[in-house]
Amino acid sequence: MDYLKEEAENGFVEVSKLHTSIFTDQVNQLFGNINVIIDNLSTQIQDEKFQENAKSILAKNSYIRSINILDDKYNITNSTNSTNINKVIDISDYYPQPMFNDFILRFGKTQKKRDLFEEDKTLSYIPVIKKVLLDSKSYTVLITINNDYFTNRYLEYLSNYKEELSIIRLDNTLLYTSSTSTSLGTIINSSKIYKESVEKSLASGIELIGGDNYIVTYQLTDTYPLVVAVKLDYDYNLKEWEYKTLIALLLIGIIVFGIAYVIIKLISKNNKSRNKELEYQKQQLINQEKIRNAYIVYNNTNDGIVITDESCNIIDINKAFTRNTGYILDEIYGLNPKVLKSNMYSEEFYKNMWEHIVEENYWHGEIVNKNKSGKLYTELLTINKVFDKESNIKNYIGVFTNITKQKEQEKLLEEKEQFILHQSKMASMGEMLENIAHQWRQPLSVISTAATGSLVESELGLASEEKNNERFTLINDSAQHLSKTIDDFRNFFKPDKDKISFSLEHVINESLKILSSKFKNRNIEVIKNTKDIEINGYERELIQVIMNILNNARDVLENQNNAIKLIFIDISSEHDTAIIKIKDSGGGIPTDIIDKIFEPYFTTKHQAQGTGIGLYMSEEIITKHFNGTIKVKNTSYTYNNIDLKGAEFIVTLNI
Repeated sequence: MDYLKEEAENGFVEVSKLHTSIFTDQVNQLFGNINVIIDNLSTQIQDEKFQENAKSILAKNSYIRSINILDDKYNITNSTNSTNINKVIDISDYYPQPMFNDFILRFGKTQKKRDLFEEDKTLSYIPVIKKVLLDSKSYTVLITINNDYFTNRYLEYLSNYKEELSIIRLDNTLLYTSSTSTSLGTIINSSKIYKESVEKSLASGIELIGGDNYIVTYQLTDTYPLVVAVKLDYDYNLKEWEYKTLIALLLIGIIVFGIAYVIIKLISKNNKSRNKELEYQKQQLINQEKIRNAYIVYNNTNDGIVITDESCNIIDINKAFTRNTGYILDEIYGLNPKVLKSNMYSEEFYKNMWEHIVEENYWHGEIVNKNKSGKLYTELLTINKVFDKESNIKNYIGVFTNITKQKEQEKLLEEKEQFILHQSKMASMGEMLENIAHQWRQPLSVISTAATGSLVESELGLASEEKNNERFTLINDSAQHLSKTIDDFRNFFKPDKDKISFSLEHVINESLKILSSKFKNRNIEVIKNTKDIEINGYERELIQVIMNILNNARDVLENQNNAIKLIFIDISSEHDTAIIKIKDSGGGIPTDIIDKIFEPYFTTKHQAQGTGIGLYMSEEIITKHFNGTIKVKNTSYTYNNIDLKGAEFIVTLNI
């Protein structure tokens, strides 16, 4: 039984490790994205379009509540939430406190509010700050993260395994938990497993918390001073083992008393082993108490740090530097950091780097370097000057974050996007074949009728040259129509290699030409109010987007019995933006799913009717390939004195 129990426990420990790894990767990616967003915004702080750009970021990243700009007195000078402007922020409890590099992400305590100065006890957020420089002036960017994002994203795990997720600062402050019984912002007790994870990056086991046993895994993030925790309810997840135990106990009751002696010996042996383990754990706890309580940023940060003298000779490095480059201090003491050069950049690149350091006292950017074994890695590097009291250069300090995994993940995401785009094309192919069948049915019928008529008249001796010529002309016209149909559908499936200038009205007409037979057979009327606007981009990709929207409208209207079936298409312009609006009379989208329709593989159709990637790929194409937006809402309107309701898709594109 102990073996079965141990096997079950080990299995769920592996489940907790897997979930922790997934959650940790997502936490690293999310805050990596926050880091990139702040760096991109740092050049736009004084831009008159800052509000527009910041709100565009909010629209694309639902986990962000607000973006705020603080001056050197930590007064909010600009914000996507007007309530926050001119308020002062206290950053004294943000962690970690910077030592050598001011330009790092720092994490504040979670607040039970909707936003910085908007009260709502049902919501909470995590505040994140990072200092930036613009024209030698210091600013701080503060972004509030929606805590519900983590719970919603991992709802399936939480329900399937009765699981709790948590994010903990290295000073033991609880930033996020899916548990409703634990208060956010509190200081948690440091267990043996938790302390081991801080030392070794990952630790798992069974832990007694509040009188209940949990299967836990703690993992230290690669880049940030955060620990991710996953807790599985021990009793809930070991029900199957308990069932096997009950069967075993029933069988044991039938076995002769001689077996009981063996069982007693096994229990005695197990108790000795357990006592030995408890003694070992007790000794470990004693040893852990002797370890430093304070977290020394320099020695424990995941960012590599190198310090040189005023002549750029290396005088010190930290553990993360050795971990990333393979060099220990004895090997590179007194050497120039150019020992890490990858030889991928020109001398002009390094010349510009040092000119910026001389003029601005720092340099920040991405660079590819080479470690001791000759392997290339990508890092986000900041170089700062350090001055003494007489304003003489004393040191140079380089702080870098290894972002190789992030770059690899970005590449994987790009490959995934291409795969989904290919899926979308394949999903469209069935639609196209059905449309070809509709388009060909009438011409083939004409050809068959003309040919059969000529053959019958010839057999009866009634054929005439004039009638045959009329029929041959009719057959030729129908064949030409079939050929043009083939060209239309072949052009749709050609890949877009280069951006071209094209007409939006032509895109609408081409989409309707392909779908016209389906609309006609379903008595769907299309009402256009278009304007001939030229834009630059991938024409066939935009045709695919329009067809995805029209096909969704068609599917809804097809199920509307004895109803007016209308689709309205409007093209207009406003300033430097083209606007395409497509609405139907299908009754609208249910409010509980309207926010999910752009998610990948989300569909309300039967599996045989849809894959759920059409609207997801439409959003990907519009936002990434056209730098535009696509939104949907339900709208009520009147047409010909009839009150109608339907869904309205709004696509905005740069002219």
